Amino acid sequence: MKNAPVLVKIALGFILINALMWFVIGLLIALNMHPGVPDDVMLKWIMMLGMFGGAIILALLYLLLSRQRRLPFFITLVVLAVIILLAIFDQVGWVDIIALLLAVVPFVLLILGRKWFLQPK
Repeated sequence: MKNAPVLVKIALGFILINALMWFVIGLLIALNMHPGVPDDVMLKWIMMLGMFGGAIILALLYLLLSRQRRLPFFITLVVLAVIILLAIFDQVGWVDIIALLLAVVPFVLLILGRKWFLQPK
């Protein structure tokens, strides 16, 4: 992450926090410790795999973004936009608001720091 602007570094930190959050939620579902998951085993597996998949995707995007890649910049914006939309259309409680903020902050910071990703090498 050579000479990355502060906004980009903060955005990458939030992306890592997002990845960790989705991993922990997936782990809670896998260990039957998440209170909001229905009893249907198939639904639990789908939710768990979705959480782990989201965590892996965000972690990979973090690695690619830290290398100042252009395509992962756009992919990350799309992934964060999907997370934002899913959080908005979910039953919004205080946990959902935190998850929403954890996705909105890096989305905005990446847009503000876009010049670093879009500059020619």
